[in-house]
Amino acid sequence: MRLIEHNVTGETQCVESTDGYDPAEWTDRGDVPAEIEPQDAVWDGDAVAADLSRLEMDLIARIDAEAEAVRLRFITPGAGQAMEYQEALTQARAFADGGAGTYPMLAADVAAGTIDPRTGEAVADEAQAADLVLWSYAQWIAAGSAIREARLAAKAAVREATTREAKVAATQVDWEAITS
Repeated sequence: MRLIEHNVTGETQCVESTDGYDPAEWTDRGDVPAEIEPQDAVWDGDAVAADLSRLEMDLIARIDAEAEAVRLRFITPGAGQAMEYQEALTQARAFADGGAGTYPMLAADVAAGTIDPRTGEAVADEAQAADLVLWSYAQWIAAGSAIREARLAAKAAVREATTREAKVAATQVDWEAITS
């Protein structure tokens, strides 16, 4: 029995023979030792093993990575960018609450001619910039919470599964349906 791994998806299969499996798509990870049940065989980076806890950690990391890739459809990566978004939100909330002061992040949107995707027009003043920031934040909360729920549910399902197949199946999240 041989363990093969798909080069793109990371899916593994135990097969009697690698005949018919395109080596450009599948990597042969070697013989499955006789003491390992084929359904429990995993590639641990060095050898074929039956370590379901290691598989679980790898699958959970994969779920987190997929969720991050989906998040990046909605946000710009980077710690500095996150700080900028947070400050713009703080200023937009203060502006909307009628707080006195200066709002340099909102002023930057006006000066840069930021386009409001709802209207296709550039924001003309800080009030429009604040409204756009608050609307964008609401959009992010809707998408971000859906991503979070799916990510946490998939990770819980992986932890609860007791077989390799069930653990792998638990990682199948329809991210497109969640974010559409």
